[in-house]
Amino acid sequence: MKSAFGLIMLFASLLAGGVEASTRPLFAGQHQEIGEVETLYQGNQLVVSVQVTEVGWCLERSHLYVGESQPLSSAPGQFPYSHELGCARSDIYRVDVNAVDQYVAYHAESKQSSYPIGGTVSYSVKFPGGDSYFDATINGTGPFNAWCMDLERFISPGTTYTNCELRSLNDPDLGVVDKEQNLNAVSWILNQDWSQSQYSWQDIQGAIWKLTDDSNPTSPAGGISWNETNALAIVALAVENGSTYQAGSFEGLVLLCRNTAGAITQQITVVAVPALNFFIGEDTAWADGDSNWYNGKGNKIGWGTYWLEVYPTL
Repeated sequence: MKSAFGLIMLFASLLAGGVEASTRPLFAGQHQEIGEVETLYQGNQLVVSVQVTEVGWCLERSHLYVGESQPLSSAPGQFPYSHELGCARSDIYRVDVNAVDQYVAYHAESKQSSYPIGGTVSYSVKFPGGDSYFDATINGTGPFNAWCMDLERFISPGTTYTNCELRSLNDPDLGVVDKEQNLNAVSWILNQDWSQSQYSWQDIQGAIWKLTDDSNPTSPAGGISWNETNALAIVALAVENGSTYQAGSFEGLVLLCRNTAGAITQQITVVAVPALNFFIGEDTAWADGDSNWYNGKGNKIGWGTYWLEVYPTL
C-alpha cells in the first residue's frame, strides 16, 4: 500500500511539473555551442525541448532517439523520431514512455545565416515602396521590398525601431501570424517576378493579407486599394504552387518589433532579401551526452553522443 501510494504521489508530482529538467549544450560542428537541450519527465511523457541561443543559427531538421535500451546506431536517419524544421530557433518532442530510465540522443542539421536571425536589429520602412508595400531598411542596409502580414497593428514610416527581433519566414514556430499554414505560399509570392504581369504591387499586398490575416480583407484596406479579382488570382496561384517553402531568389525575414515589456506592438512585416549568401554555413549538431558509439574494434564512431535520462524517484 505504501509503495502504491508513493507511485501515486510521484505521478502527481510529475504532472504538477515538480521534477527538475536537465539541460545539456547543443554543439554544431563539435565545438560551436549554439543552444541547449532540455529533457523533462511529465507524467507518461519525456519532453525534449531545444532552444537555439546563438544569434544567426537555426535548425533545418532534427532526429531524436528515446528508448529503454542503448541506441545501436549513430546514424540519425535510423532514430525513431524526426522533424522538418525549415529554419527554426526551437524544437520540441513529446514521447510516450514507461516509468523507467530512458536513453536519449538528439541530432540536428544546423545552418548559419549572414543575417542575425534570432537577434535584435534596427528597422525602418518607407510607405509606399517603389515596387512593394514598404521599402525596408535593416541595420542601415537596404532598401528591400517588404510586405505587411498584419492589419491589426501599425508601423510609422520614417521611424527607426531599435528593438526588432529577426526571424525566418521558414520558421514553423513563429506563432505570430494568423494563418501560419500559408507562409509557404507567401514565400512563393516573394520569389516570383511580377514586373511583366498584369498584377500591381497593390494586388500582391492584397493577396498576402488574404493569406495571412484572419480578417480576410477586401479592397480598400491598409491605406491602399487593389483589384479584388487579381488578388484572388494570386492567392489561387500561391496556394497551388507554394505547398513547400521556396527561396530560389529571395529569403523571407520576419520583423517582430517589441516594446520595453517585450510585447509585439508594431505591424508584422516580411522582408524579401537575396537568397544568395543568405546562408554561410551548415553543420551537424549534437546534444552533449555522456556516451559515444564504438565499432567492433573499439574505435569511436564520429563525435555524436547519447545519455541516460534517469527516471525520477521519491
